[in-house]
Amino acid sequence: MDRFAVTVGVFDGVHRGHHAILDLLRAEAERLNLKTAVVSFDPHPDLVLGKAEPVWLLTTVEERKALLGASGVDEVRILNFDADLRQTPPEAFVRRILVEEMGCRVLVVGPGFSLGKGRAGTAKVLRGLGEELGFDFKQAEPVSVRGRQISSTWIREVVGRGEVELAAELLGRPYSLAGLVTTGSGRGTGLGYPTANLELPAIKLPPKPGVYAGSVRIDGAERPAAVNVGVRPTFFDDPGKGLIVEAFILDFEADVTGEEIEIDMLERLRDEKRFSGKEELIRQIAKDVERVRRIMEARTAARRADG
Repeated sequence: MDRFAVTVGVFDGVHRGHHAILDLLRAEAERLNLKTAVVSFDPHPDLVLGKAEPVWLLTTVEERKALLGASGVDEVRILNFDADLRQTPPEAFVRRILVEEMGCRVLVVGPGFSLGKGRAGTAKVLRGLGEELGFDFKQAEPVSVRGRQISSTWIREVVGRGEVELAAELLGRPYSLAGLVTTGSGRGTGLGYPTANLELPAIKLPPKPGVYAGSVRIDGAERPAAVNVGVRPTFFDDPGKGLIVEAFILDFEADVTGEEIEIDMLERLRDEKRFSGKEELIRQIAKDVERVRRIMEARTAARRADG
C-alpha cells in the first residue's frame, strides 16, 4: 500500500489559506518520500448539519477537485458527508480512513481545524492520535490579508457584496463562474449585443447583481466580456428564470450555445438598474463595453510590463 501525507478539509474555493496547507503537505511528503492526498467532503457539511442560512459554495465539487489536482496533489478523495459520517468519532475516522485505508504517515491540517462527531478532533486530540497510531501531525500557519485571516466564509461575504477584486486577492486568482450556455430570450440580440446566457449549478454562489468586466475562457482562449448578473429590470414583462448571468463577449460572433464556458469576474462596473427604455439601455451598454475594453487593455499592458 502507498504511504501518504494527508490533509483533511472542505477546501471550498481552494484559496490562499488552503494553499499554505498544501505547501506544507508537499514539503512533508518530500521530506518523508510520501505521496500527497486531500480528503474532502460532499455535500458540504453545513448542508447536512442544517444551518439556518442558505449554503452557497465558491466551488462545485468538480471545480474543487480540478483546483486541488492542479496544485500538484497526487490524490483527491471525496467522502460522502452523510448522517453516519457526521456521527463518526474522530478516533474512528482517523484510524479507519486515514491510517488503515490510506496509509497516512503525516497529517497536515489548517489553523483552527477539528473533525469528527461534535468537532471533538481538535489539534491536541489529533496530535495524540498521531503518537498512538504512528503518524506525524503538522498544523499550517494562518494566512492573513488586511489584518484578517483568509477563510471561505470571508470570501463568500466578499463575493456576495460584489467585491470581486478583493475576492481575487484572497483566492489568489479571479472568482469564476462556469456552466453551460443556454438559449436566452434574445433580448441582447435585439439590442445589438447578443449574450451568452450561463446556467450556473444550483449551489454556486453568484456575485451581487450588477455589471462586471470579465474574461471568458472558450476553447482555451480568453476573451473580454461585459457580464450582467441580475434580473434585467428594464424588461419588467420578461418572465425570466430568476437570477440571470449573461455575457456579451467583445469582438466575438460564434454561437456557443450548448458549450461549457468559464467567466473570470474581474471588476464590478455598476449596479443593475432599470432604464426608461431601449435607447437609454443601449447607450449604457455601449459605455459598459467601452469600460471593459479599457480595463482589459490596461490589464494586458500591466502583464507585459511585469515581464
